[in-house]
Amino acid sequence: MNETKEVVITVKALTVGYGEKVILEKLDFEVRRGEVFVILGGSGCGKSTLLKHMIGLYEPMAGEVWFGPDNLVTAQGEDRIRILRKFGVMYQSGALFGSLTVLENVTLPLDEFTDLPTQAKELIALAKLKLVAMETAASQMPADLSGGMQKRAAIARAMAMDPDVLFFDEHTTGLDPVMAAELDRTILRLREKLHITVVVVTHDMTSIRRIADRGIMIADKHIVAAGSIREMEQSGDARVINFFMRQEGH
Repeated sequence: MNETKEVVITVKALTVGYGEKVILEKLDFEVRRGEVFVILGGSGCGKSTLLKHMIGLYEPMAGEVWFGPDNLVTAQGEDRIRILRKFGVMYQSGALFGSLTVLENVTLPLDEFTDLPTQAKELIALAKLKLVAMETAASQMPADLSGGMQKRAAIARAMAMDPDVLFFDEHTTGLDPVMAAELDRTILRLREKLHITVVVVTHDMTSIRRIADRGIMIADKHIVAAGSIREMEQSGDARVINFFMRQEGH
């Protein structure tokens, strides 16, 4: 389905780690416009580390991360800011600021990157909250929200700057199955309504089956499977088979 779609992210020969320790080595993959692309693997395999390098939080040991025609790894100054504005991120914890209301949390990127008047920023933030069915919680504090509501508010904040790409880091962690399913439906609705590209780091097989178009699986520092979930399941690699079987047993 996505074969002819434009490539929006290209990861080339990416090697990442901390200090001298290599976590992931020579990764190559592409993410296409409008798809939900999942990054799979067991705990501690480097999934979240890969995401942090893809969004520019850390500099890789080697390799490149391209958003369209722009290489985030080498970009500096205004060019780098322009690339960073192309995507939004929802972190595993939600990462809302506890001292700010939900509305104030969502307006933060607008405060940082725009010169819009306060009323305009609030209207945009309310529109984003409405997209995730959270507009009635605008004046509440994060501590007063359930885990699922906090994560939906964090999605609204990630969308504040109208990004082309949304990144999710273990979005279902800490949620019961009903709330996790609702969050997955929210992701699919946003993809459909806004025509955005979604990159999800997860090891939640139920969620993967609900939302994934394509993806990669990481083990032992490398990509050991790639393609649709069906294609990855048919891999003859024992690490891939064991991952899928173990997850199904949960």
